[in-house]
Amino acid sequence: MAERASVITAEKLAINAVMAGCLPEYMPVLVATVEALADPAFKFSHLASLGSPWPLVIVSGPIVRTLGMNYGMYLFGSGNRANATIGRALSLLLWNCCELRPDAIQRGQLGNPHRYSCCIAENPDTAWEGLNEREGFERTTSTVTVASGYHLCMTRSASSSPRGILAPLVNAISHHEFEPSCVVVMMPPNLEELLANQGWTKRRIRDYIFEHRRRSVKDLKEDAQWGRRGSRFVDGLKDLAY
Repeated sequence: MAERASVITAEKLAINAVMAGCLPEYMPVLVATVEALADPAFKFSHLASLGSPWPLVIVSGPIVRTLGMNYGMYLFGSGNRANATIGRALSLLLWNCCELRPDAIQRGQLGNPHRYSCCIAENPDTAWEGLNEREGFERTTSTVTVASGYHLCMTRSASSSPRGILAPLVNAISHHEFEPSCVVVMMPPNLEELLANQGWTKRRIRDYIFEHRRRSVKDLKEDAQWGRRGSRFVDGLKDLAY
């Protein structure tokens, strides 16, 4: 971890994994997760910021079933050993080896419940491309995606049309995530099926969200948002939507 001048050895990772209750077969996922966090593109130091962000670990590919991970009902809840202990091992590792704790560099104001554990699995039966395929891997290749996130925001719609389903989502993103940022959107299987059957791919949904995630200057000023980073034009902003 160059930003913390810390070296995460296999021994340190294994120690924290054992304390978390991981099985030995979880180790490949943990190694891949640490490698992702160490990538400069992740910008590790922002995990100590006031907003209390925390890494969301998303596992894709055949290893999801091999490890018996939960990718369905109660996705963010407790009860699945692999999901819970992989996320907990990462939390302990960052606490013990990178000083991401309140008495050290962690400066989150309100904290984040995901700080305890935040690891989920992608549905291997999805009709859409998986995160592994999006990054250029085969569907049969197991991957780990790490995204820094804040808190969950749930939206609902009484509509069965694609645009009606996406409207509350676009509205929430435009109001709560106006700054240039990465938003992770998750949908239950019934909505995925409904959208896919009407010809909506992940790419089309991302394009739709980007094109409709707009607010007027007047609206921003009334909400005291004008002047923040998101209200200024950023080259390549559209790339962040993908």
